[in-house]
Amino acid sequence: MTASFYAFGILVFRELWPEPEQELDFARRFSHDPAQRQDVDRNYGQQLVPGQPKLPAHPSIALVGGAEVSAPGHYGFVGTVDANDQPPGGMRRSWHCDGVVDEYPPPECTAMRAVRSPADGGDTLFVHSAHAARLAMEAAADEGWDGPALERAVCHYRPSVVTALWHELEVTDSGISLCPMGDATLKAFAADQTAASALQAMVRGDGYRPKGRQSREYAFPLLTLARLAKGVTAPTMIHQCRALHAVSDGVTGEALSFADSQRYVERVWAPGLAAAENTYSHSWADGDFVVWNNRIIMHSATSKGLWWKRGEGDERLLHRIRMR
Repeated sequence: MTASFYAFGILVFRELWPEPEQELDFARRFSHDPAQRQDVDRNYGQQLVPGQPKLPAHPSIALVGGAEVSAPGHYGFVGTVDANDQPPGGMRRSWHCDGVVDEYPPPECTAMRAVRSPADGGDTLFVHSAHAARLAMEAAADEGWDGPALERAVCHYRPSVVTALWHELEVTDSGISLCPMGDATLKAFAADQTAASALQAMVRGDGYRPKGRQSREYAFPLLTLARLAKGVTAPTMIHQCRALHAVSDGVTGEALSFADSQRYVERVWAPGLAAAENTYSHSWADGDFVVWNNRIIMHSATSKGLWWKRGEGDERLLHRIRMR
C-alpha cells in the first residue's frame, strides 16, 4: 500500500466508514512521531486554520464542507460548518495543495472522510503534479517561455492576496490563476448584497485570521523533489492559485508583475491539466475515505452549493486530517 501511495499519490477507500480513532490510527502510519502530542501539534490539534470546527473529542480531525449539524450532534459536534469562500455565481475550480499559505513547509498528506455527500455534484478533482512537472519541462524545452526557467522559478504566496478576492480579483476559468473580477461576478454580487457582504467579510478575515498573518509571505520553488518510491525521487510542483502574488527568478531575484506571474503559472500547468490520463475526478459517497500526498497531488473542489444557499441535497460534511 505504501508503494502505491508514493507511486500514484492517492489512496481511495470506498464506503469504508472508519471511526475517528481508526482515521487517526491510519494517519499515524504515514507521518506520526510518537513524541508528538496530537492535541497541540500544529499539523493535528490546531488544524492550522483559526476557528476551524473540530470534533470535540478528537481535535486532530477538522470538519469541512457546508452543513448544519443539529442535536444530538456528530461525535459531539453541534453547529454550522461553512464551506470555503465561493463567489455568488457558483464555485469555479480552484487548484491548490493544502497548507501552502498556512505554514512552511506545507503538510505532506491529507486524509478526508465523507460524512454527508451532495445528491448531485461535489466531486473533487485530482491531478498528478509530478507528472505535470515532467510535461511542463518538456513543453518549456520545446517552446521556450518568457520569464525565469522552470528550475529557477520561485512562487511567492501571500494570504493578503486572498483578501482581494471578491473585491478586485477572482479565480480564472482554468482554476490555476487570478484575474480582475468580471462582469458576471459583479452582477451576482449586486443581485445578492447581503450574501456578498458576508462572503467578503469572511475572506477579509473579520474575526477569522489572526492579526499579523496578512503580511506573511511563503516562497516555494516552482519545481521541487518528491519521493515517488523507496530511493526514487522526481520533480514535482505545488501550488495555491488563490494566493499567488508573484513569480521570481531564484538566481537573479527579478520578479514578474502580478499579471505576468498569473500568465506564467497558467503556461506551466496547462500541459498537466490538459492530459486526461493525469487527472482523476472523485465522486464522493458517504463513508468514502481518501488520502493523498500534497507533494505529488494537486486538487480542486467542484462544489456547486454556496455556503449561504445550500439546500438539503447540497450539504456536504467531511473529516479532514493534515499530516506531516
